[in-house]
Amino acid sequence: MSGARNFEKRCEQCGKLVHIQEYFLTGGLGAKEKEEASCPNCHSLLYKAMTEGGFRTSLIEENSINNKK
Repeated sequence: MSGARNFEKRCEQCGKLVHIQEYFLTGGLGAKEKEEASCPNCHSLLYKAMTEGGFRTSLIEENSINNKK
């Protein structure tokens, strides 16, 4: 099994910055299915890929990013 995907993407619909994290299911039969990651703010499709688990999404508060610079 390859490493889990973990990245940020800006939603084209609402402009929010979203963290997308892949997770794997344990005890499964190893069957991959196409799963989708949606924006937690407006529910637009952000990403889809074949995986043995699914994707978790969360909004990134951009004010906290700007304060760290």
